[in-house]
Amino acid sequence: MARQSALVNMFLREYARKNPITDTQLKKEYESQKAKLGKKEYSVRHILLASEDEANAIINQLNNKENFERLAGKSKDVASAARGGALGWSVPSAFAPSFANAMLNLQKGEYTKKPVQTQFGWHVIRLDDERELKLPTFEEAKPQLQKRLQQQALQKTIGELRGKAKIEP
Repeated sequence: MARQSALVNMFLREYARKNPITDTQLKKEYESQKAKLGKKEYSVRHILLASEDEANAIINQLNNKENFERLAGKSKDVASAARGGALGWSVPSAFAPSFANAMLNLQKGEYTKKPVQTQFGWHVIRLDDERELKLPTFEEAKPQLQKRLQQQALQKTIGELRGKAKIEP
């Protein structure tokens, strides 16, 4: 096992030495990640419910001036329920597409007038605030990007080697 482990580690080091990640690749990945994240992040709350009827009942209570944070205690999402439904600051790509679209169509302080369905259940969403997203500079992100791209390249190579391997019983 020790010999096999040493051989694998040697292969990985040699692969990384012979296949360095270029600054061009890193800059392309950085720009790609920047584009995915967007320019803003949002402070949002939600109440997650099992059915559309339950979600509509919550919306009716909100329409009657009930407190969102108090109603969030009924959420299936126990972690956010304990924080009044708060999900913290996030970018839209962190959420299911239907959730993100509904959130982006809200004004500060506004909640969804119709329940939003995701794979987790039915949501009532409130937008608390939005701000400019502060991303690390390319130089700050470079070490993490380099590590990620190197791991991806290694995984691809290992997959190709496994595909070509002939294993005999």
